[in-house]
Amino acid sequence: MAFFTLMWSGIAVSGLNDAWSNTVLFIFVPLSLIVAANGAHLFVVSKNFPSLSTKSDKAQRKRMGIAYGVVFSAEAIFIGAGAGILGGLHKDAYIIPVIALIVGLHFYPMAKVFRRTLDYYLATWVCLAALIGVWQTREGISTQAVSAMVGLATASATTVYGLYMWRIKHQALVELKHS
Repeated sequence: MAFFTLMWSGIAVSGLNDAWSNTVLFIFVPLSLIVAANGAHLFVVSKNFPSLSTKSDKAQRKRMGIAYGVVFSAEAIFIGAGAGILGGLHKDAYIIPVIALIVGLHFYPMAKVFRRTLDYYLATWVCLAALIGVWQTREGISTQAVSAMVGLATASATTVYGLYMWRIKHQALVELKHS
C-alpha cells in the first residue's frame, strides 16, 4: 500500500500547484513511510505467529492466495488494456480515472476473498472518485485537475488501507503477547 499511496499521491501532485503539491507530499510521504515500515516489521515478526495447523486452514489459505492472484492479475490486464485502448483512441485524458475505476472495482472481490468490510467502503470511494473523474473529463475539466482529484481520493484510500493493516498487525501482536 505504501507504493500505491506514493504513486497516487504523485499523480495528484502532477495536477496541483506548488503550494498544494508540497502539502500533499508532506501528508502522504510520511504516511507511506509509516505503512512501509509497518509492512517490513510485520514481515520480520510474522515468524513468531503460530503456523496454520489444520488441513482446512491450509486449504483456505491456498484458496485465498489463488483468488488474490486471479483478481490482481485481472486488474493488471484490465489496466493495461484500458490504457492501451484509450491511448489508441487518443483519449489520454480518461486514462487516470479509468485506471482508478479498475483499482476501485478490484476491491470488491478482495472484500470477499479476505472477508473484510473495509474493502467495500474503499471500493465505493475510489469508484465514485473515478466516475466523477470520467464525468469531469467528459465535461472538459482539465486533465491536471481531474488527476489531482482522482489521485488524492485514491491515495487516501490506499493510506486508509495501509493504516488499517497497521492496526490489524498491532492487534495480532497483542494477542500473540497474551497467548
